[in-house]
Amino acid sequence: MSGAGQTALFDAVPGPPGPGITALTRVYADQLTRVAATGDPGRFRLLVAAESAGALIASEMGAAGLPWRADVHDAVLAELLGEPSPMGGPPRRLAELGRAGSPTRSGSGRCTRTARPSC
Repeated sequence: MSGAGQTALFDAVPGPPGPGITALTRVYADQLTRVAATGDPGRFRLLVAAESAGALIASEMGAAGLPWRADVHDAVLAELLGEPSPMGGPPRRLAELGRAGSPTRSGSGRCTRTARPSC
């Protein structure tokens, strides 16, 4: 697919009108009040922001025609990492990648790879 005539990665798709700024402002003020009433507003505010970002990403993916289903996710993982181990460990390819990225130690106990400062 050459993308001829496509002006952007995701073309705008017209949708129904939104709820309007007054309704959005009211909902946001209510959210701020509820967050402030929690035991740890800073942590809860971070959770709300993360949830909002995830919902926005999911909405954008769905609008762009990228629904993500469990069966599709499992197929992609199996293709990239191999089938799940019947013994309960990680998939074969994932285990290989983990070993390749793990530092090894020489007989002296020192790290033989310097790419990972954790050892």
